[in-house]
Amino acid sequence: MLPKILPLLKEIELPVSKLHATVQAFTVKEEKNLLLSKDLGDMILENSLLKLIELKTTFKEEGAKVDDLCICDVVVLLVEILSLSKTSKQDLAFRCTNMVGPKDNQHECGTRIALTIDISDYKIIGESEDGKILQLTDNIGVELHYPRYSVIAPLQAKEKLDEEDYIDVYMDCIKAIYEGDEMHTDLNKDELREWFNELPGEYLKMFIDFVEKMPSVVLDYDVVCPTCGNKRSFHAVNVMDFFTSSMERNG
Repeated sequence: MLPKILPLLKEIELPVSKLHATVQAFTVKEEKNLLLSKDLGDMILENSLLKLIELKTTFKEEGAKVDDLCICDVVVLLVEILSLSKTSKQDLAFRCTNMVGPKDNQHECGTRIALTIDISDYKIIGESEDGKILQLTDNIGVELHYPRYSVIAPLQAKEKLDEEDYIDVYMDCIKAIYEGDEMHTDLNKDELREWFNELPGEYLKMFIDFVEKMPSVVLDYDVVCPTCGNKRSFHAVNVMDFFTSSMERNG
């Protein structure tokens, strides 16, 4: 029997939920399957990524699940797993699409550009207010947590969001409603939707601000063409951005 090589492991604390997790590097087979999924469309690839993140993550806290994490924590898990699996430094390839030449004879520059980035150079922008109590009246308030990535991810594939999509996100933030000493935690979705829709309009901005200001993981890098000097800036902010930034590609 051939010897087995144990996978690399790393213990991390997630920035928003403060959960403690041990992440494990991809195997060659698992990474090959991800690359094959890339040809089947973004939705299939993203689902494959989330399943693999779940497989490669073990939480110290009982009952913790990747599905319940906000987007910031999910991206951190992915970046840490990618860094373990392929090292954090990634070689990218781009083709300059800037139009050059005189106005009557412009053509694409076409220069191929090689660039190495380090995905572990990500930054977390924003202070966490997860668990915030939003006081609606003197005796009514809600406990807010950032919307789960499992709720946000399907919406990212839609060309245009409607009002109900946004309401679903804001409703997912509500973990408890209290009135005086009474706390409601077992929230029926239909009942919660009716309650939310009947709130005075002035409260909607509070939910919007809470979601818009939630912490995010960002990685910014520039690509400068050595031939024409054109500069393109890239901003990785979600799961798909970081995964595609970790593979060689044309851009």
